[in-house]
Amino acid sequence: SQASGSVFPLGITTVTATAKDAANNTGTASFTVTVQDTTAPALTLPQPITVEATGPTGAVVTFNVTTSDPVSTPTVQATPASGSTFPVGQTTVNVTSTDAATNVAMGSFTVTVQDTTAPTISGNFRSRTTNVTTLADFTAQAITTDIVGVTSVTQAPAPGSALPLGATLVTLTARDAAGNQDSLSFTITRYPSDPAHTPQHASGGLVPGAGSPGGAPMGATFTSFGVPAINDAGEIAFLAKWTSPTTSGAGIFVGDPVALVVKTGDPAPGAAPATFKTLTDPVLDADGHVAFLATIAGTGVTTSTNSVVATNAFTGAIEIAVREGPSLTLPGAPRIKSIRQISLVGGELLFACTLAGGSPAVRTTNDDATFRITNNGQGPQPVAREGAPLGTSSVKAFKLLSVVAGSPGQNRAHNPGTTSFHALLANRTQALVNSTGGALTILRATGDKTGGTLLPDATFKTFGPIASDMIHATFQATLNENVGGVTATDTRGVFVGTGTMFDPIARESSPAADLAPLAFRSFLDPVLAPGEESIAFPALLKGTGVKRTNDLALFYQPEGGALRSVAREGDQAAGTPVGVRWKSFISLALPAGDTGPIFHATLSGTGVKPSNDAGVWALDTDGDLVLFFREGDPVGDETLKRFTVLNAVRGSTGVTRAFNQAALVVWRAEFVGGGSAIVVTSIP
Repeated sequence: SQASGSVFPLGITTVTATAKDAANNTGTASFTVTVQDTTAPALTLPQPITVEATGPTGAVVTFNVTTSDPVSTPTVQATPASGSTFPVGQTTVNVTSTDAATNVAMGSFTVTVQDTTAPTISGNFRSRTTNVTTLADFTAQAITTDIVGVTSVTQAPAPGSALPLGATLVTLTARDAAGNQDSLSFTITRYPSDPAHTPQHASGGLVPGAGSPGGAPMGATFTSFGVPAINDAGEIAFLAKWTSPTTSGAGIFVGDPVALVVKTGDPAPGAAPATFKTLTDPVLDADGHVAFLATIAGTGVTTSTNSVVATNAFTGAIEIAVREGPSLTLPGAPRIKSIRQISLVGGELLFACTLAGGSPAVRTTNDDATFRITNNGQGPQPVAREGAPLGTSSVKAFKLLSVVAGSPGQNRAHNPGTTSFHALLANRTQALVNSTGGALTILRATGDKTGGTLLPDATFKTFGPIASDMIHATFQATLNENVGGVTATDTRGVFVGTGTMFDPIARESSPAADLAPLAFRSFLDPVLAPGEESIAFPALLKGTGVKRTNDLALFYQPEGGALRSVAREGDQAAGTPVGVRWKSFISLALPAGDTGPIFHATLSGTGVKPSNDAGVWALDTDGDLVLFFREGDPVGDETLKRFTVLNAVRGSTGVTRAFNQAALVVWRAEFVGGGSAIVVTSIP
C-alpha cells in the first residue's frame, strides 16, 4: 500500500508490506499509521479597547477576531459579540475557537466604555435681587443633560442658608456617576426691606484725588453736581464742579470708587493745542467707559469747530472721537455742522448730528443723520439719515436718540452692532427699521401683516418709536380698519415680539387688565427691560367713572407673566398718608432683573404742598409697590428739596443712566439747606 513518505489522511491507515525472495516466495505483514489533530487553532485578539459612552446603556462596540488552523477552518465565538452594546465600565470579552477535531483555543480581551463627557447645566438664573433672609432652593429649576445621566444637582451655599446683606454668589453643579461635572453661577444681592439711600458725594465734600498730579487742586471741594449715571457693575459717573483756595473748575468722575478722568483746562487729545472749555453730563457703558459732549478752546478753534464728543471707550484714555467742522469720509464729503445727542453701549458710540456742505451740497431733506463709531476704530458709519433709500422709497424723517414722552430716561433701541428706529418715508408710509453695519432692514412697515398669531391677517398703519434689545421688540401702533378683524374701535395697541412676528399685549377697547371693566382708550410708547420680554407702558382709560384726573395708568407685563396695573392717577399713592393721590406720571422706566417698573410722579391731596408734591416709586422684588423717596423726606441728615432722576438729559436723551439690573438707582438730590449730593438707592 502507501509507501514511506506518503501523505496519510486524518485517522487510522493500515499499511501492508510485502516481501519477495528470488524464488518468488512472498510474505506479508501490516501495521497502522494514525494521523491525529490535537493542535488547537491559533487566535488573534485585539488589544484592550476603550470607547466613549454614547448613551445611558453604554456604547455599541465592534471588533475583529481572527483564527487559523492547519487542518480545518475553525469556528469562532465571542461573548459578548461584536456589535453588542457594552455597559459603562470594563467588560471581558471571552473568545472561543473550535476546529473540526474539537480542539479548542480560548482567549479574552477587555472593552472599557468610559464616560469622560461632562454634563451640562443651564436655566434662567440671571443675577437677581431680593430682601429675603434665607437662600431658596434653585436646584429644581436647573435644566441638565448628560450622555449617561445626571446623578445629582447640588447648590452652594446650600438651600436654607442665611443670606447676608450684599452680593452672594450661588453655584449650581450637576454631576454624573463618573464624577464629571458642570457648573453655573449667578449673584443674589440682598438689600434691606426698605429702600436704602447711600449718599456717595455731597457738596462741601473733598474732591477725590485733589492735589494729586492731573487732579483737582489741593483742598478742592464739591460745589454742585450734574445728572449721574450708573452701570450694572455699580460704577457711577457724573459731572461735578468744585472750588479750591486757588481756583474753581469742573470735571467728570467715574468708577467705584470714583476718580477724575477729565477736567476743564485739560488738553483735548486730537485737537492740540486746544483744551477742554466746558463739559456735559457723561454717558456710561457696562465696562466703565464714558462719553460726553464738550467744547474746546485754543488756537484755530472757532465757534463752528469748538463742539466735540470725547470718550475713553476706544483706547482707555480720553480722546476726541467726533468734532464739528471736519468733512466726513462719506459720498459728497459733508461736514458735521452740529452734534445733538450721544449714546455709548458696549463700546459703540452713537451720535446724532446735523450735516452741511459737501458736493452736492447737503439740503434740509438730508441733513439729519446718526452715525456709529465702534471700539475697533471703525466709523463714522451711517446708522440713519434723511434721504437714505429704504425699500421702494426713502427716509424722510426718523426718531432715534430722541425724547419719548412718558419714558425719557431709558435706552430704547441702541444695541452694539444693531440699532432700531422709527422712520417716516417719502411715500408717506412708516416703518420700523434695523440698522446693522450701515445696511437698513425693514422689520414692519405700513401695510405689512403683524406676523403674529393673534391677529395674523391684520395690517399695520402707523407706529410709535420702537424699543428693542436685538431679540425682543415692543412698540405702540395702529392697525388698518376693516382688515383682519380690526374695527374702528380697536385699531390701537401695544405690540411685542421677535424678528418680524408681533402680537398685541393690549388693545384699544379691550379690558384694562385688573382695572376691568374699564377698557384701554389709547397708549403711550412702551419700554422694554433689556434681555427680557418684560414690558411696561402708560395707557389712557375709558369707562364708567373715568375723568381727566384719573384716566392715565401704568401697566406692566413681566416675562412669562400676566399684564397688571401698577399705578393710576387719582388713586392713593403707595407709601404716603391717606388722602395723598397720584396726580400725574412724569417718567416710566423698566430695569432688567427681578424688580419691576420705576416711575416718577407728582402728588395731590391731603397735606401736599409744592415742597413735597413729587416722588419716585418702584415695584420691589416681591412685586409690591414701594415709595422710593419723596420731596420733603430725610436723606441722611438733610431734607430733600428736589431730585433729578429718570429725566431727559441734554445731549444724551433716550439713554439709560439712572438705574441698573442690580436694583440700584442713582440720582441727584438737592436739599432744603442748599447743598446737593449724588445718592444711590437700592430697590428692596
